[in-house]
Amino acid sequence: MIAAYLRARALLDVALGVLLLAATWDGLYDALGLPLPRPELYAQIAGAALLGFAYLLWIAPRNDSLTHAVALAAAIGNALSAVILLVWLVRGDVDGFLLWLFVPVCAVSATIEGAIASRRVAMLVPGD
Repeated sequence: MIAAYLRARALLDVALGVLLLAATWDGLYDALGLPLPRPELYAQIAGAALLGFAYLLWIAPRNDSLTHAVALAAAIGNALSAVILLVWLVRGDVDGFLLWLFVPVCAVSATIEGAIASRRVAMLVPGD
């Protein structure tokens, strides 16, 4: 169950990472109703980092200590992302349905990952 969750989060991070890597593709961002990242360089660096972190999420279930550490890092990142997005959206600096959707997704993800990080998961994770 934990392995399936972390791997699903890895796939979501891959999708978001690819979207950020495509930051120079204005038509894609317009079609999705997302604000254009300026300068694109920072979005592309964030996309590259997300792809690297997605790999860690994918392999984390192989080792109990890695599962705890990666889940905690993901919880921190998702909690901060939810707060940052909410502040920008409430202030009206950005808008878009997808961004509003990401706030609860990030908050729920942070809660689940925090729970994973806070308990022993060795016997819950099946071998690869």
